[in-house]
Amino acid sequence: MMGITKTCPFCGELDLHRIEFPPETTDETPTSYVHCNTCGASGPQHREDGQQGWDAWNNRAGDRLQ
Repeated sequence: MMGITKTCPFCGELDLHRIEFPPETTDETPTSYVHCNTCGASGPQHREDGQQGWDAWNNRAGDRLQ
C-alpha cells in the first residue's frame, strides 16, 4: 500500500488488505482488489499492478472534480 489510503466508505475503518488472484495464463497480469476486514466491503477488480487496486479503492465518485 503506497501513499494515502482512504477509509472504508461503508464502516469508516482502515483495516484493509489487497486480495490477489494469480493469472490464469502467462500472458495475463494478476487480478486484485481491496477488501475491508471489518465490514467485508470490496473495491473494484483491476487487471493491473497491485497499486491499481489501491487507486481504484481511493477513487470515490464524490471526490471527482466538477
